[in-house]
Amino acid sequence: MSQILYALGQAPQQNADTNPIFSFLPFALIIIVFYFFLIRPQAKKQKEQAEMLKTLKKDDEVVTNGGLYGKIISVEDKTVTVKFGNNQPIKVVKSLVTKVSAEEITKTDEK
Repeated sequence: MSQILYALGQAPQQNADTNPIFSFLPFALIIIVFYFFLIRPQAKKQKEQAEMLKTLKKDDEVVTNGGLYGKIISVEDKTVTVKFGNNQPIKVVKSLVTKVSAEEITKTDEK
């Protein structure tokens, strides 16, 4: 590279007086952008999901992760028993419940 610069009549410049903080500044900016656009919203969504799972109760209408609509019959520590379309009760892991209440379900279906 320096041979090309000498050939063009320019001497290579020395970066002796640059501050090392400026070399880390782009990395810091990338980390800040990742935090505000990726990490923070995901943590907020997980917190809302955990809060929703804590408030599950009998007779709530829910949608599971697989897209099945049902009504909660009973709630236990890690599972819920849900009655689906043919009135067949099925035990489902709580974390697979994605939405609660008929109002929320109908709002999302209309969109």
